[in-house]
Amino acid sequence: MQASENKRFCVLQVTPDEPNTVHYELFYNKKESDLYFVTYKKENKAALKYCPNTVWSETRNTLAALVPKKYDYYMFLDQDLILEPRFDLDAYEQILQDLEFNPAVLTYYPGRGIHSPLVHDHNFLESRDYSCIPFTHNGIKIVHKSLMKWFFPLFVKYKTDTDACHMFNIQEIPFLRDIILSHKMIHHNSPSDTEAEKVYNKNPAYTKLKMDQMWAEVRPYYKKLNLLVQGNYNINDSLSIKSLFVHLFKTKNITPRVNSREIDYYDKDKISRFFDIENPLFDSIK
Repeated sequence: MQASENKRFCVLQVTPDEPNTVHYELFYNKKESDLYFVTYKKENKAALKYCPNTVWSETRNTLAALVPKKYDYYMFLDQDLILEPRFDLDAYEQILQDLEFNPAVLTYYPGRGIHSPLVHDHNFLESRDYSCIPFTHNGIKIVHKSLMKWFFPLFVKYKTDTDACHMFNIQEIPFLRDIILSHKMIHHNSPSDTEAEKVYNKNPAYTKLKMDQMWAEVRPYYKKLNLLVQGNYNINDSLSIKSLFVHLFKTKNITPRVNSREIDYYDKDKISRFFDIENPLFDSIK
């Protein structure tokens, strides 16, 4: 992959009618970043597209498809997230610093309103600046350009969004050594009118059922089921694979590594060690 003269990243946002004003001021038309958005409640001339009657995962797919392909990283950022840097840099500067690792995917430590056991683990937060932790919150994912074709389009069959998020995290597994969680900034989920409208908040039992159905479709093409069996995990439970890898990586205390800026993460041989990607049935599911 040739050395890039692109801007370092762009922010991609799904919003009812306009982007978050704080995010807009931080990232729009800066030296190393731009911001694009789509709307779903009201048309906006500045938006890439108006997407009524869609769910979050469908609109993220629209963003991925329509954004200009001229950036090193694509930062998918929920409109209602609050970014709280912990040190002297602002959010824009912190992201640029963290991208010096040239990760496969970069994300940030979870805070208020995020459903994660890490939220209350202040010792782990303070213990290091960076960690490799799988199955992180999808409210913010900063994806390397070479992996956009691997992660997108998101899984949207059941339109619950949790199935799309869980599938994204499963697809991160071949790259976990380079999935970086920065402890230098915390992201919080602010209360919003749209939060109560989300499918997974209306009926959690239904969305868990759909996650299990998604996992049942993907499982025959995942080549590391033996790890779940050896660990006495329930292979039919979609969350077992999350429990396995979170435990594995947290106990191993893996330190993130710095990669070349010219790295191409889309390595079919590597991915094929985890997934049967040559099977057209897997491709149709993904």
